[in-house]
Amino acid sequence: MLEQKIQKVENSLFELNANYIVDCLIQGRHKGSFKGFSSEFKEYKSFQNGENTRNIDWKVFGKTDKLYSKHFYNDASMKVYCILDASSSMFYPNNDQSKLKRALEIIAVICKILQQQNDQFSVIVISNQLAINTPLQASLAHLKSIYHQLDVFYQHSENQIETKYIEYIDLIIPIIKRKSKLIFLSDLLFSEIDAEKFIHQLSELKSLNNEIHILHIHEQTEKEHVENFESIELIDLETKLEHRINRNQWSQFSITLNEFKRNRIILPLLEKGVKVNPILTNDSLLENIRTIF
Repeated sequence: MLEQKIQKVENSLFELNANYIVDCLIQGRHKGSFKGFSSEFKEYKSFQNGENTRNIDWKVFGKTDKLYSKHFYNDASMKVYCILDASSSMFYPNNDQSKLKRALEIIAVICKILQQQNDQFSVIVISNQLAINTPLQASLAHLKSIYHQLDVFYQHSENQIETKYIEYIDLIIPIIKRKSKLIFLSDLLFSEIDAEKFIHQLSELKSLNNEIHILHIHEQTEKEHVENFESIELIDLETKLEHRINRNQWSQFSITLNEFKRNRIILPLLEKGVKVNPILTNDSLLENIRTIF
């Protein structure tokens, strides 16, 4: 019985995290207000029985002793796709603090928020195949199914896989409904050819009146940690080839890589109206979520 309970908790990892984070945001345990994906404020209306109590403006109640709810523009149900890059580089560092795990945690929180807002959501996870490809729905059962699929994927995924993120984006473009919100989660570690193709793919999706949001998942290496080593051994997570470089070479490599991401991927996307958010795995999940909304 104890083993069964432990297994149940382990299988609910992403659900537990999502529930905790959303509760923190709603209950005000973190500085700042939380409005989910709601957009520009429209007006106040007298609160009616049966309405969501989260929309009540308690400051107005304190002044007037009357209940008013806040209403926003664009309250119509949204269609949101979370599209995750689960290639081998996302497994770094290869432990519980990996970029992949943080991305899965973020997806679970976003889906939780969307379900509470009665918005439709879909999760697509791409490794060397379409590992997860859920329908576009808004039900609680759909949310529970996604939690389960995220848990199973994380427990059984391996980092010895090819990168086919760009290849499979071409396959999912026809199934994306127009006027949707697309959230791409990736460390943006692409080759020059793949980077150009990625920008072209997002331009095509943007032309279909979709709103596109990139969550750039990355880690920040501590300078002091790197300076403690004369040389560093790098292992390509896909090919398993080993490379040994000295500290200066590593520093130059990091600079070149960051410049490539900024100049060849991020800036061109920003110019096309794509929103890009840096997501540092060094930060807490709560801090990451606050940067998104």
